[in-house]
Amino acid sequence: MSYLVRKITISKWPDGVNSCFTNIKELRADAISDLRTQSDTLSWWYINDLDEIEEIGLAFISILPESTDKISLIAIPYEVLSQSFKLKNTPENGITALKNMKEKHYDICDLNYSDLGRIGSIIAKETIKNKNPLIHRIKVSKTIEKFKKLYSDGNLDYDSLGKYLKRKLL
Repeated sequence: MSYLVRKITISKWPDGVNSCFTNIKELRADAISDLRTQSDTLSWWYINDLDEIEEIGLAFISILPESTDKISLIAIPYEVLSQSFKLKNTPENGITALKNMKEKHYDICDLNYSDLGRIGSIIAKETIKNKNPLIHRIKVSKTIEKFKKLYSDGNLDYDSLGKYLKRKLL
């Protein structure tokens, strides 16, 4: 099964322990603000299966401006999003230092207020599930060796790296 993956700030979303989610009207404004759009589009990354999710995490980590402990990703089945939204493969919009990743970038296009609520609802329904395989957390410090290998193999665009990794790779 294929998925679209997006980085989220997990603390902004309901967690099923400290909060529940039953209705879009209950979704916190901070969760919706996590769905930052540009030109009425929302950026996602395509994977063929969940085994590829860490690679998408590396794409996000590659552009971090500063150190962070971990990042959180959510994977939503491609068919769930494609049934309700206009998806477009947009490699030109993929911002990452990983050279082979740009072709995996997708945008959900022509979004409006209602669409953001529906996407927020889809994400919230996933974040409240305990031990959800669609939520993936990556400890950033554990990826440094992978980046060193990617760099030595010529698979990183050094100029596109975020400040954090540039400092780590010097």
